[in-house]
Amino acid sequence: MLSTLNQRKPSVATESARSTTRKTTKSGVPTSMIPNFNSVFAMSIATCISIALTGCGGGNDATTRTGASSTNNSGSTSTTTYNLTVQSPVLLQNVKITVMDTATGTAIGQTTVNNSNTGVVAIPNTYLKSGNVIMVTLAPVDSSSQYFDPMLNNELGANATFNRPLHAFVSMGTQNSTIKVDPFSEIAYQRTLVRSGTVDFNNPLTSQVTAIQVTNANAELLESFGSVATTPFSAFFNSPTSIASLNMYTTTANSTTPAANYPGIYAAIALGQLALYAQNNLTDTTPYLNFASRAALDMRDGDLDGMTTFGGDTDGTVAIANPILYSGVTSQVNNDPDNTSIASLININANQRIQRGAVLKQATIQYFNTINASLPAASRTDSASLSYIQNYDYGVYNQTYSSYTSSTVNTPAGRVGAGNYTLAFGLPTGTNFKNALDANDASGRSNDIMQLNGVYKASNGCQLTVAYDGTVTLSQGSQSYQAVVNRKFSDSLTRITGNQYLLNVTSADLTAPRFVQINTVGAHVTSADTGRSTQQTPITLDTVDLSCSF
Repeated sequence: MLSTLNQRKPSVATESARSTTRKTTKSGVPTSMIPNFNSVFAMSIATCISIALTGCGGGNDATTRTGASSTNNSGSTSTTTYNLTVQSPVLLQNVKITVMDTATGTAIGQTTVNNSNTGVVAIPNTYLKSGNVIMVTLAPVDSSSQYFDPMLNNELGANATFNRPLHAFVSMGTQNSTIKVDPFSEIAYQRTLVRSGTVDFNNPLTSQVTAIQVTNANAELLESFGSVATTPFSAFFNSPTSIASLNMYTTTANSTTPAANYPGIYAAIALGQLALYAQNNLTDTTPYLNFASRAALDMRDGDLDGMTTFGGDTDGTVAIANPILYSGVTSQVNNDPDNTSIASLININANQRIQRGAVLKQATIQYFNTINASLPAASRTDSASLSYIQNYDYGVYNQTYSSYTSSTVNTPAGRVGAGNYTLAFGLPTGTNFKNALDANDASGRSNDIMQLNGVYKASNGCQLTVAYDGTVTLSQGSQSYQAVVNRKFSDSLTRITGNQYLLNVTSADLTAPRFVQINTVGAHVTSADTGRSTQQTPITLDTVDLSCSF
């Protein structure tokens, strides 16, 4: 009989910190079957925030290297460093690894991978403060840089040009650690930038990134794609043989009872996601990298929904012209403030979630069938793991024991899978005013203005930027005015009529506050003004310094 999840924590507990909790209910589950995947997530909430994303730890012992931080009795200098092992699931050739401290923008380590999945960078202990965030980048050295793309050559894999960078944010601990950088770390990286206040991706604000933002972005990745950001998989994707060796089960110490092997499961789901993309884009010459680009653009708004934040690659609209979702589907926009509970949003997106799960399941099974058909019997994926893959629910990322049409239905209690779960901008019926607005990322998804995040441009040069962290800037030419949502009494949202709202965001100068006022209709920005007022929550400003229409 398989061990139950409340007896064993997954090896990727640090990756699954939850901004919301996902639960499922089942009936008649055979005890010989593998446990409910989602209970792991609930178990990891308490621990994940405090140890946010330190990767898979190695030993706790520091390494002493020759350096310039202190002088020993022999007159030479030494410094204590820790090894950060950076893994790529796919083989790399002539690819550079760079580690940067996000707070200072300082490059603190670099190495080149010539023909391997792994590179080791020594990190000085001065950067190993708990909660300190570093950025890891894989980048091409020149036109000779290559990688093994498992989705080329009819999904049997082939070398391809490594022609763009992949990134990862990691919250440092105080020990040797191992992390992976791949398309999924890139997705979480871009979402973290949005959460930390980046609007213009040509000038990312890495110095603003915090450990809690990294944690929340990784949780959203897990909820939407069913795989992990920086936790290494249990096998490399270097050949059909290495991929077929993935095992969905493991045996714990002092026990012969098989349990879920989470690094293997997350790897299989990641391959399924890549396979679905490749099967829908047969002429793509770098599907591994292009999946990263398109999926990351979609997830900038926190949902796998065919939409993204305003600005960047889709200036002036939230719809993506070529989304990662199956058949180019885009979710329904959520503009109803009366319909913002998680339960209602799950219900609204149920059909898309189920359809996405069905096509992803089909793509995953087809992929593993292709891999195994190319190998001798002794090298193929074992039957237990294949059964797991076939019985997995790719809609809500949970192990199931029956088909979608069965009476045993998964009813998640948190936002999961494909769909638009962004809370609507505005006030519920019967409420005409709210002050002390919230843009606190630590509260998960309660940001009052997140649906307005983005860049708005007018033909006369006016520009309004609304960042996820609550920073609002109105500018034209040399004029630029900024205010920040921070729960002050004068920050307010007022319903003018119907779905027309006035948003007041104030500057830090409370003695003579400057306001940025934003007018919206149906969550669309129509105009913005900045100026001063003697009122705490003005409808009309006493003086106007800049007025823009969009």
